Amino acid sequence: MATRRRRRGEVLDPKQLGYLVSGSTKDRFDAVANLADIGSSELIELLILRMLDNELTDQGIPLWLPQKDRSEELPINTA
Repeated sequence: MATRRRRRGEVLDPKQLGYLVSGSTKDRFDAVANLADIGSSELIELLILRMLDNELTDQGIPLWLPQKDRSEELPINTA
C-alpha cells in the first residue's frame, strides 16, 4: 500500500525542519509513518502537536525530560 501524501496546500505556512538525527533513528521513524499510512512529515507534526497540547509540565518542558531544579524559587501566593 502506498503511503498517503498530503495534498498541495494542506499545510499552512510550511517550514522545513533542519535537525540532524542518526540514520537509524530516521529509518525507524519512517517505518512507523509507513505502517500508519502517513508521511513522515505528517507524523512529526502530529507528535509535536500532541506534545505541545498534552505533555508539557507547568515549566513548559515535556513530561519525559528532566525537569528544572526549583529549590531556589520563592513560592508565589496566588490568593
